[in-house]
Amino acid sequence: MVSGGRMRVRGTDGERGSAMLIVLMMVAMLGVLTLTLVTLSVNNLTGARRTHEAGMALNAADAGLTQAVAYLRGSGVRALTCSPNCDGIGGRASNPWGNSNAPKTVTLPGAGGKSFNVWVELVASPSASDAGLYRIHSKGVAGSLGGRWVTEDVMVTPKKFPMGIFGKSIDGGGNVGVHYQSMFTTGCVYKRSHIAFSGPDLLNNLPAASMHSSQIITEDNGSAEYCSTTKNKDIHDGKYCNTAFRYDQDKLGGPLAGTPCQGDGGAYPQTSLIASDQDLFTKYNLTSPPLTAPQLDQLKTVAMSQGNYWTGTSGWTNPDEADAVMYFDLLKTNPGGTVNLNSITGFARASGLSATDPGCGSKSLVIIVDGGDVTMNSNQNLTASLFVLGNTPYGNVNKINGGAQFIGTLYANIINLKGGADLHMDECFKANLSPSLFDIETSNYREVDR
Repeated sequence: MVSGGRMRVRGTDGERGSAMLIVLMMVAMLGVLTLTLVTLSVNNLTGARRTHEAGMALNAADAGLTQAVAYLRGSGVRALTCSPNCDGIGGRASNPWGNSNAPKTVTLPGAGGKSFNVWVELVASPSASDAGLYRIHSKGVAGSLGGRWVTEDVMVTPKKFPMGIFGKSIDGGGNVGVHYQSMFTTGCVYKRSHIAFSGPDLLNNLPAASMHSSQIITEDNGSAEYCSTTKNKDIHDGKYCNTAFRYDQDKLGGPLAGTPCQGDGGAYPQTSLIASDQDLFTKYNLTSPPLTAPQLDQLKTVAMSQGNYWTGTSGWTNPDEADAVMYFDLLKTNPGGTVNLNSITGFARASGLSATDPGCGSKSLVIIVDGGDVTMNSNQNLTASLFVLGNTPYGNVNKINGGAQFIGTLYANIINLKGGADLHMDECFKANLSPSLFDIETSNYREVDR
């Protein structure tokens, strides 16, 4: 119908209802789509936040592992021997790195509320000669959605260096007492009867502390690395068993079966022979030089970080660290210089202490003299691991006398013992070997909650 020049189309009531229904359906569909998009966006944002916080929590957990390993490298493991019961309750020791019930908690800087809870578990105890195994447990926390658990194993292995007194020749011209450790040399031993051993060898698990040379042990005078046989002065001259020195071994020795020198039931010693340098090294797990170049570099780095690195024999200061490393690098600037160990203080104690004796403090000292010599006398009392390095004519202990007491291990070229001195080893020293003399190796990283 045409009215006023306009045409109107009139639909039925059913047509009008269908159009309304279509409009309502479209509105509903748009609402569903909008709600779906909003839900997906919220879920994506929540998932992204959870992923971000989980990543931050894992990073925090890894930070706990890193700091625990750094502690082991710098402070060693002696404070962890009480693991896992290191809660300070009932007379038990306190563990500076916590336990399973009370881990060490550290809050990390920055936004996000990041922190970690970490503790170190003792799996197998180390010793001065055997490796130990520790397991680090770390939980990282970030935000409000929980945390991440990780673990890592740490093998703590003592560096392979002579455990005892080692020299390329040993002169026992004075009256020297060596207690609970043995002496080893690739050269000659002079004036053997002037060196008195007592007790078992604590470091090498031998029934008696004793002398072991791949050259000759003699009563003759001298200091050179090599010597010829001297009739009636060499302890094994024409006899493999010398009951005065029944545990001693050198290149003139031989089988002890059926002699008074043989151990009970055929036990140690079965021979008084050391056939060669390699035989000596193999029998007693020795090395010469005592430390590798990378190991020396590590020790030098520690000494530098502590302010204990010097290139001369004067003007140095006494270390005050609990685990000090002193490094005298003399070869270029002061070759042949002599370091007087009498000037070192703060590392004296009584000898013969157990690991749990109240007088057994948790301190250690490593002294490295590279390219020079050392001397110690005048009743000095010193506990240390001493390495006097360098090719001849350097690397010598010029004297340890005057009533000096030395507790620890010693490596040098010529060891001159012309004077009254006592060289000791005890369980306290074994329990407090410097952390710088252990190698730290990590393995078996695991995300426990995966």
